[in-house]
Amino acid sequence: MILLGVEKALIPQELLDQLTTDQTDQLVGDLAAGAHRHWLRLVERDQQAGSESFRAEYANGLQEAQRVGRAAVLSLVGWAGNLLEHGSPAVDLRDILLGPNVPTAPMGERGKHENLLGGFFRAIPFRHGTPGRPGAPRTGQSGKEMGMAYRRKLGLQESKRLGQEIYRRAKALKPTVGGPGGRPVYGERLPAGLAPKLRAHHRTDIYAGMIREEKKYVVRAQGEYMTFRTISTTSGEGWIRKAIPARNFAQRTREWVERQAPAAIRLLLQGASKPIVRLPLRGEGKQR
Repeated sequence: MILLGVEKALIPQELLDQLTTDQTDQLVGDLAAGAHRHWLRLVERDQQAGSESFRAEYANGLQEAQRVGRAAVLSLVGWAGNLLEHGSPAVDLRDILLGPNVPTAPMGERGKHENLLGGFFRAIPFRHGTPGRPGAPRTGQSGKEMGMAYRRKLGLQESKRLGQEIYRRAKALKPTVGGPGGRPVYGERLPAGLAPKLRAHHRTDIYAGMIREEKKYVVRAQGEYMTFRTISTTSGEGWIRKAIPARNFAQRTREWVERQAPAAIRLLLQGASKPIVRLPLRGEGKQR
């Protein structure tokens, strides 16, 4: 969270003393709007590996500035965005997905299940987005576009071709639909071998076993594409989330505001009538 206001001394007092109450209010509002745009731009430019869906979640969780008296508050909500903002050490996902706080449940119900070796396991769903939607935000809810997980391995054009082929095969699958009691009635699944293994420790490709889950709406039926992978306490392979470096976008935005404030005040004192701080987002022009 960033609090922009005179009481936090982000703006030099000797400059503030020259402003009227109305000018101070305009200053805080314009700086807050500019800070929000600058913060989003930092997120857009972040190109560290493996953060595409987290970046989309981060941008969705960055709230518009809210006025609180003579101050403005910019806040970030959501676990994914805060994970990027503050960073995280490497994590064994078994500790989270199969840990003591996860309830033990019978098969078919949500939770972890006991296996014959005295450990626990559960199936984790992965969504796969449909190709051909350039610029569409990819979040944990929409899934990465089919083929794009292989971009580094195969190159952009080949990964796009792979994604189109996987999608062509997947949308022809007999659908999985809801059954009595809310349990699904499974349709067809994609066979293994339509794509290479993404990681050396993977047992098969990431699209093997994909289902087309059909949900009916008032106007039409809509398909979602899912695969399921098993995580187990009795297998030590995979399921390690790499360390995530802290991005510190909030602090960098605060520093940006401090740099902008003196010039913004001078513009106000000169009688500027337009917003004193405005940065373009991607597609609106280049930042100067």
